[in-house]
Amino acid sequence: MTYVNTSAEVKAESDVCCTSANAVRVVESLRAPRVIFLPDEYLGRHVAAQTKSELVLWKGHCEVHERFTGDQIAAFRRQHPEIAVLAHPECPPDVLAASDYVARRPAW
Repeated sequence: MTYVNTSAEVKAESDVCCTSANAVRVVESLRAPRVIFLPDEYLGRHVAAQTKSELVLWKGHCEVHERFTGDQIAAFRRQHPEIAVLAHPECPPDVLAASDYVARRPAW
């Protein structure tokens, strides 16, 4: 299973592609005990926590999402205690843990 943010060549070798918004549903639709998921390990971890299938994860990461850290979020909260933090599931685990919401897009 390949996340849509990868090359056409990689997608052509995949059985199925997904977006961050439908990744859990796509995994569940496969009804497979084990799914190879690439290229984003952090998104794969987020998806794996929401499904019974075992995900075999590639060690790839989005260079933009990796720029953020849980320590940065803590610093922002000290400066602006009223803020709510929304993180994309491609962020590192410490960012997701420090965030108020983890979502593919705002719910509004």
